[in-house]
Amino acid sequence: MSTIMISDTTRNISYADTLNSVTKRETLNDSSEAWIQYLRDHRKLIREHSDHVAVEMSTMIKYKYRPRKYLSSVNTSYIELETAFRVANRFYSDEEFNENVTDVYIPNINYITELRKMYTTVNSRSNKL
Repeated sequence: MSTIMISDTTRNISYADTLNSVTKRETLNDSSEAWIQYLRDHRKLIREHSDHVAVEMSTMIKYKYRPRKYLSSVNTSYIELETAFRVANRFYSDEEFNENVTDVYIPNINYITELRKMYTTVNSRSNKL
């Protein structure tokens, strides 16, 4: 097990844990057309399993055109959720995240993980046909 210095604290992180974390991030934040379409097909369910959050004008001014920065300020799993966040809120470009936005859906990481498992299962079956 290796020890990594993070800020002023020391954490023990195993190589396997690090690899699993990186793999999960890359998998859930996949920007392939097929995954994005799958998320779009499930937009209503993603919203139902999301936190619906009102966003104050001052917050929108602070994060205008920077949805990733906003997401990182409200959710520690922002890297994994970025693609689902954009789909759930219909943000097709950073410019759409502006002062006109009054509320957003923050997807649930567990639900997105389950969706990804279903997507992977469906894709693996269709590739075998």
